[in-house]
Amino acid sequence: METLIGTIDKVLFESEKDDYKVIQVRLRDRMLIRATGSFPNIVAGAKVELHGNYRNHHKYGVGFNVESHTFAYDSNERSMVLYLQAIAKWIGPERSWALVKKFGTGL
Repeated sequence: METLIGTIDKVLFESEKDDYKVIQVRLRDRMLIRATGSFPNIVAGAKVELHGNYRNHHKYGVGFNVESHTFAYDSNERSMVLYLQAIAKWIGPERSWALVKKFGTGL
């Protein structure tokens, strides 16, 4: 099993039935990869640590099949805002910014 660390660039596909998503991740070396797996709460711009293996799909080519993931947030305001949005879908950008401004990054 391999581990990749990067930032979610965007969500390319989201299943309506379950948490399956296809995401584009920008790795530390600025390379973009396509990752697939179950991501219940995922937000573009968040740092993630992905655990899985590369695989070759007959139609879409090489991608990273994610078996598990964790969020890897920095202790800055932007990271905390993204973290709040990822763990609580009902908290949008404005409310999460307001919470971080009021309580700081040590929430």
